[in-house]
Amino acid sequence: MSTFKDNSGREWNVNLDGPTIREVRKACGIDLAAVDGSASEKLRDDPVLLVDSLWVICRAQAQAVRVTDSDFGKSLVGDAIEFATEALIEAINDFFPSRRRAALKTLTARMRETREAGMEDALETLTNPELQTRIRTAMKEKAQKEIDNLLIQLSSATGLPAQSVSAST
Repeated sequence: MSTFKDNSGREWNVNLDGPTIREVRKACGIDLAAVDGSASEKLRDDPVLLVDSLWVICRAQAQAVRVTDSDFGKSLVGDAIEFATEALIEAINDFFPSRRRAALKTLTARMRETREAGMEDALETLTNPELQTRIRTAMKEKAQKEIDNLLIQLSSATGLPAQSVSAST
């Protein structure tokens, strides 16, 4: 059984069966049983869809402890979204028979590895001081071109010769 904790410290069980998957399809428009794995990516890309889907799945538990759908959603922000996503994806994988489950778990692991490597690469690129220098240079060049274009337009409108300020910067 998959579980996650929300930001209020409440633990939620994520169990999937046919009727629950059908209810999520109807309420949220996502097919958690899609064999192509598209549900996992949709849930990762759209945290609101994730929260709505989890509400349908956990609604009976929430109502038993008098948690409203709004309170439930408000408790799923930040890292709790990641924990909830992993729990739901694990529950999706566990729904299927063993052969398909094994393939889905392998696919899920590879996708996680690829996503983490991509995030590391992005962070490395974004924290590279050379990137900031390149961005500032590009911004200066663009600003200079815009200033020069404005001076040319002003020159044609007034009949005065255009003077570039690029030599003085």
